[in-house]
Amino acid sequence: MTANLALRTHRFLLFCLAWFGLSLMSAQAGTLEKIKERGTLIVGVKGDIKPWGFLQSPGAEPVGIEPELAKTISDAIGVKLQLVGMTSEQRINALRSGKVDILIATLSDTPQRREQVRMVGPHYLWSGVNLMSRKQDHFRSWSELRDRRVCGRYGSFFNRPIVVTYGLDIVPFYSLNWAKRAVLEGRCTALLLDDLSILVELQGAPWSKDYEMAMPTLFYNFWSVAIALGTEGDSFSQVVSDQIVQWHRQGLIESLLQKWNVVPPEFTRRMKAVWTRKNPDGSWFCGERVSDTTPKECITPLTVD
Repeated sequence: MTANLALRTHRFLLFCLAWFGLSLMSAQAGTLEKIKERGTLIVGVKGDIKPWGFLQSPGAEPVGIEPELAKTISDAIGVKLQLVGMTSEQRINALRSGKVDILIATLSDTPQRREQVRMVGPHYLWSGVNLMSRKQDHFRSWSELRDRRVCGRYGSFFNRPIVVTYGLDIVPFYSLNWAKRAVLEGRCTALLLDDLSILVELQGAPWSKDYEMAMPTLFYNFWSVAIALGTEGDSFSQVVSDQIVQWHRQGLIESLLQKWNVVPPEFTRRMKAVWTRKNPDGSWFCGERVSDTTPKECITPLTVD
């Protein structure tokens, strides 16, 4: 009886180990295989900030620069593209919960976020924080905003350093559209936003006539594409990284910025230059793709002050 029990216990343990091994193999089969099996790449993009990702009408699919970038990745994999528009506050949770496979959503690369998601290199854009304020207020120094009520967005990495350093009273909104409305209605002194987006807003109504961006830009940071943690060595991360390289090498980001009337920052010009640079023997200076030997300037060509 004891021998039989021991045998059954041994077989049960072997079964459990085998099941665990199969489960582990399935998990390690990788995100890319799961996406191919599903036939759709699900990408989280912004749904409320022009021109990065926004809705032209309620219920419509997001359009903009980052949805167009997402399309290159789904095409490279050979699957359909499903876009999920979201706010800044929703991004990280959407990726970590598996609601989306990847984020291309104006996501700045910070140490805190690297503890939550995996940032795929190289970076694809950079920006800093600035203020869109009324011309009549004539703000020129951040210290003038101490204790002033300023509208912003939940989930923006620069909210806390702005409050700590300059003492602004930030009123965070889940939607950028709500924040903009509050500024127009006089409930906030100004709007806190990345400088690239402010430049776009200032091109048209209702901002072009009475508003300006006159403050020095602060807290520059790089934008990254993000995928879930635990994908180190996963073939999906390599596909994504390879596409980002092509964005720079082919000048796609510059052309999309120009298409949406955004002046390309120095970052995009440098990235295009370094990724199209060749060695004397005709090989790529940065290599065919990102690796452990890729020169640092190919990943981050500018220094964040």
